[in-house]
Amino acid sequence: KSIRNEFFKNNMAVLFSINGQVHSHLTNEFISRSLKMNLLKDYLLIHVDCTEIKREFRDELFMASRDRLKGGEESKKLRELLKDKLNEDGRLKEISEKRKASIALGSEDNEELIKSAASNLPWDAELAKLCGQALSSDKIKSKVEKNVPPSSRKKSTKTDQPFSPQRFPAHFKRRQRGNTDVVTVTHGGKNIIYFDTDVANNYFDRVEEPGSMDVGLLDFSANESDSDCSAGKADKIEDVFTVTKSSPQAGTIKLHLSPNRKLKAGNEAKIKVSLSSPNAPEGRFDEVFWVKIGEPTATPQKTQKKIDSVASNDLPALVKVYEDSSDETKVSWSKLNDQGIDMDHNKVVHLLVDSDKLEEIFINMDSSVFKKFNHKDKNPSEEKLKLNKNNYLMTVYCHALFMFAITKKEGITMLQEKNQGKDSIEINEYTENLFSNHKAQYVEFLLNFNEWKLRQLSDD
Repeated sequence: KSIRNEFFKNNMAVLFSINGQVHSHLTNEFISRSLKMNLLKDYLLIHVDCTEIKREFRDELFMASRDRLKGGEESKKLRELLKDKLNEDGRLKEISEKRKASIALGSEDNEELIKSAASNLPWDAELAKLCGQALSSDKIKSKVEKNVPPSSRKKSTKTDQPFSPQRFPAHFKRRQRGNTDVVTVTHGGKNIIYFDTDVANNYFDRVEEPGSMDVGLLDFSANESDSDCSAGKADKIEDVFTVTKSSPQAGTIKLHLSPNRKLKAGNEAKIKVSLSSPNAPEGRFDEVFWVKIGEPTATPQKTQKKIDSVASNDLPALVKVYEDSSDETKVSWSKLNDQGIDMDHNKVVHLLVDSDKLEEIFINMDSSVFKKFNHKDKNPSEEKLKLNKNNYLMTVYCHALFMFAITKKEGITMLQEKNQGKDSIEINEYTENLFSNHKAQYVEFLLNFNEWKLRQLSDD
């Protein structure tokens, strides 16, 4: 910690300097997200000497305030070059693998609990698909695909080219089916219109230089028989649709149009969707098209495909952690602390993520929350203590697993308020914080609720 306090100032993990003076920096987000080495993000300091870079290129890298890189092509190329060089070297990957291996040594065998979760949880197709996407488990994904008929599998409308996000969009285009310029929406339907762009995620929500997308009504055509929906009564988009838009994610912007209840099948509206960008000639990209109200279609009732169980090796390993370090067959606090993972009475769980995959869930068996839960009964029997332990382990394991999986699947990026502004926080850190002793009421509620439910079942 003393080294961190001395050298890691203001979360600066990558320093860019010219003639020994720091001109910009990147946070440890670069290590965790670009290099995908979560175990090193708080302990790796990278210095990039930019003195010998050509002046023309260098001038396009740094802001005059020297607090960050500019958002142009030059800084993007520099980040990509740095990422490729560090990954090609191989030494950092080797250090990360050694650190991960040293933590896992001597961990207790918890296969029975994982097998119980894998076989007894209600694994329907959607739930298994969620874990497959968020945990990078090919085995879970293959189980889902086997349960879905080939004829009903969706074909991707986008190519598999890697997405290269830009600070500001350089293009904006409505995703079309066929050559029609008319989009059909219905009452009660999904009514989602997709737009392709190259701007970075959360363009509308970011703190610095956020963008916007505006939707306007250009024309409205009502049926001749309609008296309550004439063109004169539809002057703005709110008269016709309820509009919901999402911030860009992986090059896709979603626009949801919910038709006004007065609109009838056959009504048409001409709309313009504008995405702001300094790269566009007039400061925005425009897409103009007609939206037609279609006949409502009966939606067939969906039947979920039941998956009897999921193999235990498809799920992240469960590792129990203890305060006592005398037993070498157990994982102790000190072993984790030696690898830069903080563990004490206040921490309940740690999620080990490597290359975006959740590999292990460490559960603290000497947390204050568990000790308090264990001692609420006077003179508990061995059977009761075992029941409490399994309740604690599976409650924390399953809730942490699905919180991580759901948040990752939704592509949510989080910011945390700190003394000097807002810093991004990783999904695994966010999940761990929910279980910390500062929010112990949540864990206590889960444990007590599960115990109450067991009692209700036994009484019945």
